Amino acid sequence: VAVFNLYGPTEAAVEVTGHRYRPGEVTVPIGRPITNTRVYVLDAALRPVPPGVVGELYLAGTGLARGYLGRPGLTASRFVACPFGGGERMYRTGDLVRWNTGGELEYVGRADFQVKVRGFRIEPGEIEQVLAAHPGVEKALAVVREDNPGDQRLVAYVIPKPGSGEVDAEELAALARERLPEYMVPSAVVPLAELPLNASGKVDRRALPAPEHTGTTSGRRPRNHREEVLAGLFAEILGLDQVGIDDDFFALGGHSLLATRLIGRIRTELGIDIPIRTVFRAPTVAQLSALLVTSTLPDEFDDPFAVLLPLKSGGDLPPLWFFPPGGGLSWSYLGFMSQLDDDRPVYGFQAHGYDGSRPASSVEEMVEDYVTRMLAVQAEGPFHLVGWSYGGTIAHAVAEALDRRGHRVALLALLDCVPSRGFHGVTEFDQAAARASIADYLSDFLNVDEQDRFLDRAAEVLANNMAIVKEFEQPVYRGDVLFFHAAKKDEESWAALWEPHVEGAIEQFDVPATHLEMNMPAPAAAVCAVLKDRLGRR
Repeated sequence: VAVFNLYGPTEAAVEVTGHRYRPGEVTVPIGRPITNTRVYVLDAALRPVPPGVVGELYLAGTGLARGYLGRPGLTASRFVACPFGGGERMYRTGDLVRWNTGGELEYVGRADFQVKVRGFRIEPGEIEQVLAAHPGVEKALAVVREDNPGDQRLVAYVIPKPGSGEVDAEELAALARERLPEYMVPSAVVPLAELPLNASGKVDRRALPAPEHTGTTSGRRPRNHREEVLAGLFAEILGLDQVGIDDDFFALGGHSLLATRLIGRIRTELGIDIPIRTVFRAPTVAQLSALLVTSTLPDEFDDPFAVLLPLKSGGDLPPLWFFPPGGGLSWSYLGFMSQLDDDRPVYGFQAHGYDGSRPASSVEEMVEDYVTRMLAVQAEGPFHLVGWSYGGTIAHAVAEALDRRGHRVALLALLDCVPSRGFHGVTEFDQAAARASIADYLSDFLNVDEQDRFLDRAAEVLANNMAIVKEFEQPVYRGDVLFFHAAKKDEESWAALWEPHVEGAIEQFDVPATHLEMNMPAPAAAVCAVLKDRLGRR
């Protein structure tokens, strides 16, 4: 028997795409368009998205309805002008889909259920799917709650399977942290006997109970006045009854925006002004209190735009060197610091341009500058280098330059990156486009109207980095490489692209992330676990 998966709304004569099921398929696509039907997967600006990227599905062709009878307003909102045809219309389905590598459409979810939390667009169905995979869960529902004004949080509700007993909320939270990026992990998992329904039989989301925050699991109480104040501030910001001194701010549902509020309260209550990276370095009351008691913040942290940024001071082991992504700043590595050993200093390179200096005119110039600065701090090997995205391209070139000069490179870790030829097909990225891209991203976190100087510099750095890498010929490095692949991104691993540029072995590790989430806590922990194992006492 042939089994077909057919997709289509009534507005387009019901059947629009089809896929013939093949035995063994885990994910069944909705397929390709049928005869006389066209489909478009578009972004918010009605631009086609590339394969693997989620967009909204639009339909066109002879099967399209004229509109909704007697409802011109609804018709105008759903049947819109088609930018790809001769004056015809297309139907906006509200369904989120993506093209797979086989040229077929995969259904993702509904656009009207998609939410945006702390700048990240989230499909709650992906969270529900992870929780529902637990053997004791019958059904899961993920929603965004704002029980405190201005504080949006993801909350998951789960219904246990009949006869399985109560589900363990902590176990489900751990499952979510293991399989989802940090920004998609619910701040609370609430077990319910059943979901509240409205008169039409649908889930009544307004009747869902607020999660109860009753405290923490550490049990250790504050030992002095400073810890008492900090524990109280943690609890206040997180909306908890109490917080133990060993409880991690971020594991309790904290995020960067709440960390900013915490910093403001610390300034008010203790008269100490600290940057946000301090909370990432010391996310517990005990750690933060010790840092503030033992010393003020080191002078080396005073300039966040320095070309050489000390991320972690102290220790007598050879340093770990991080290289920045295309934006040119190593701030994204701050989340790694709490995962690394305290007896090893860590440095991050940053692009020229933020500190008022001229951006590098070539990758060769950038590599030469970085190598010179490294040798001024660490005169001889072993050298340990880590680079993510654009930073991986540069880290590999620096490793080759050090090796060519006779220095020993003991570790080169490349995080989800490509050689320079991988940038050759990238569309020209001028400064105006770079600035608009950065401003759009930052607008979810701060008032970009007050950040003109920073945005101009960031745009200049990003546009310059994209331009000079296209002129760079990636060298051949004689040593081994650890390659970290973001297992949740849609593309295949890029490790094979490095084979012409690496004479040694390329060992791959999969981490739970997409390419743009490699700096989140879960993937950072996965990467650092491997780095610590390979570094040992070297």
